[in-house]
Amino acid sequence: MIQLEAISKIYETGSGKRVNGLRNIDLRIGRGEFVVIKGPSGAGKSTLMNILGLLDTPSAGRYFLNGEEVSGRSIDDMAQKRNTEIGFVFQAFHLLPKTTAAENVELPLLYSIRTDSEGLALEALRMVGLADRADHFPGELSGGQQQRVAIARALVNDPALILADEPTGNLDESSAKEIMALFRELNRKGKTLVIISHDSNIAAGAERVLTIDAAAIIADEGGKQGRP
Repeated sequence: MIQLEAISKIYETGSGKRVNGLRNIDLRIGRGEFVVIKGPSGAGKSTLMNILGLLDTPSAGRYFLNGEEVSGRSIDDMAQKRNTEIGFVFQAFHLLPKTTAAENVELPLLYSIRTDSEGLALEALRMVGLADRADHFPGELSGGQQQRVAIARALVNDPALILADEPTGNLDESSAKEIMALFRELNRKGKTLVIISHDSNIAAGAERVLTIDAAAIIADEGGKQGRP
């Protein structure tokens, strides 16, 4: 599903200094894998996630998603691919406070080209066990419930790939376990999961763990042979 070839990212600071965000990354993630990316702050985890999610472009190298090169695509093309093929979950839930759970989940559908969107938000909430909270506002939900709404929003367009950046970082231990159980269930149903996390419990439950440091992948442990 994901193939990176010699991906690098270089940033320039205000003083003109060049900083390596990623250095010559080669990576292949098969369809249906559950991958955790770990490493110290500033190692390059978020830069890698942004490139995988088409939120940023590499300075060098090639990125193939579902067999199609996407590293040289236009901003509009990348936005369309993000909307239809990738779901995002973040540490901060990014829910609109004056919008119901169902309306928050519907947001990606506003930018979708699909014509069969009726009922999809409720179905996505049903998948995460919150159909009975569809009319509730985020302030009326617990942290774990808000993250479930965020996951439903990521699922509403039925993407094959879910990218999550510290998805349990704002949750208590009990809620974090519930969210990880939900992620594992989604993976069993065929979703490809790539999660950034400092939580050793999350890494311990993954099939494959990548360690990134100093802008390079320094370890790749475990893994199953998913479909490309």
